[in-house]
Amino acid sequence: MKQSIKTNLGKILLFATVAITLTSCEKEQIERTMNYDNPSSKSTLGEGAIVLGNKLNDPYDVDFINEAFSQLVDAGIEFPFNRIEPTGQYVRLFAGSTEELDLIESDTNTLWFDFPLDYEMSEGGTYYHDPSLPDSATWKYAVLPMNYSFPSNIQKELLHYVFIPDDHPDYDKYEDAFDLLEELSEKLCGNRSSSEEDSARINNTRGRKWAPSATIRTWDNVVHRLIPLQGAKVTARHYTKCRSGITNSQGKYTFESEFKKGHRVKYGITWERAYWDIRNALGIQQYYNGPKVEQAWNLDIYGQKSLMFATMHRALLKAFYGYWGGINRPYASHKLKVGYLDSYGGKNLAWNICTWNMFGLLNNISVHGRDSNNNFLTCSDLFGNLTHELGHQSMLRYVGGTWNFAGFSYTNFIRESYANCVEWYITNHYYRNDLGVTNYSHRYDYQWWENKGEESSYYTPVFIDLIDEYNQIQEGNGYNENVSGYTLYEIQDLLIDHSYGAHSLRVTLKNNLLHGATTESIDELIDNYIGTGF
Repeated sequence: MKQSIKTNLGKILLFATVAITLTSCEKEQIERTMNYDNPSSKSTLGEGAIVLGNKLNDPYDVDFINEAFSQLVDAGIEFPFNRIEPTGQYVRLFAGSTEELDLIESDTNTLWFDFPLDYEMSEGGTYYHDPSLPDSATWKYAVLPMNYSFPSNIQKELLHYVFIPDDHPDYDKYEDAFDLLEELSEKLCGNRSSSEEDSARINNTRGRKWAPSATIRTWDNVVHRLIPLQGAKVTARHYTKCRSGITNSQGKYTFESEFKKGHRVKYGITWERAYWDIRNALGIQQYYNGPKVEQAWNLDIYGQKSLMFATMHRALLKAFYGYWGGINRPYASHKLKVGYLDSYGGKNLAWNICTWNMFGLLNNISVHGRDSNNNFLTCSDLFGNLTHELGHQSMLRYVGGTWNFAGFSYTNFIRESYANCVEWYITNHYYRNDLGVTNYSHRYDYQWWENKGEESSYYTPVFIDLIDEYNQIQEGNGYNENVSGYTLYEIQDLLIDHSYGAHSLRVTLKNNLLHGATTESIDELIDNYIGTGF
């Protein structure tokens, strides 16, 4: 028997936020924000567009490298070759549709940028879009190997060839000569002054390296503190010398010691991994545009949109790389495009077009990040909202990966109740097991739900009922059930494939009686949900 819980429905509903259709999420929105624990004044960087300044000469451009090479050879410096051969090519590729972007980004070993690498750029900004292009298109910039195999039918443009000394196979044997080459090229292209002070500094640092490093932490409202941001893609670059790495469980990453002393690097976070991109409403890649410094980067993300991106990253990291209840990972035939909507959506807290590919760079999933007072949502609410949508993607993958099959074979009652269960289970597991908040109860375990006989009623806890130990009795509503002990994996593996609505779920459950369930207890459970599933 389950534990009976009687609650004051009027009070509990003040804290309730429920879930989503396959195209939108309708929730009775909690009016909780980060502002109580996390003053927005702690985040001072601008979060609009990244602003480019003047175009810069790239010291790794082979034109400058060749000139420096000639001068050094004339001065008697020995190299392992007689002429400069480029180590790579600095290019940009055009993506005018989702399909073209997928083709480009299918190469997950390449570090792609939405902005050019040879321009001045101030700190701050979360996205860049070429003003000469429509919103539905973008250039992707990268430094690629000379033998790179470009995707067919993609417009590409060679910006210039590069010679990056560290990438040459003989670098270790001729390090001093390569360092002289890099420094002289930098002076020739105008990025080093000719003052005695600067020349002395260069001479004193010749042959010495430094290792950039990043430590990233982010605020969370449940633990009321900063936590390490694991799995974030951090970048460090000096013009077209670009490096990236993934933060560890302590939120740290240390780059190799291949940047010269005296060379500042431009730090940043690209909110993406191999399986997803975090984008804005227009489908434009989101970044954290950090400082240009010659020291370690320690970043604490407290608020504003960057906190929302960091929270979305945490939900996506758990879905694709963390514990996911034994069920299928979200559907990802290509990089999942997850959009952040910096607005209040009313009852529509999120949108999901799953695998549809249309013209332009459309998002597969979008989540709203504001409440009705224009405050940012709490991290836990945003985490849950996105996890709900990822639950849809997980179901989509399990039932065959096609929108039509999921959209027309299953009622909203099944689709939304299953996504509710994934949201509840995974979010609880994240806070209880990953962050150690043992008393956390996501959405108050949906104990407040009642069948109102209206469209929103199909966002039910029917699958949660199969797992939890609670008897979800509502005061005066006669709602009762005595089933428990099912696992999330058992629900997916035994029920979802053959449960298209309340009737077929009843039949499928009776054919899979587990953990002491009886035909009578199954009837008692399903009877609570008759009239849902519009």
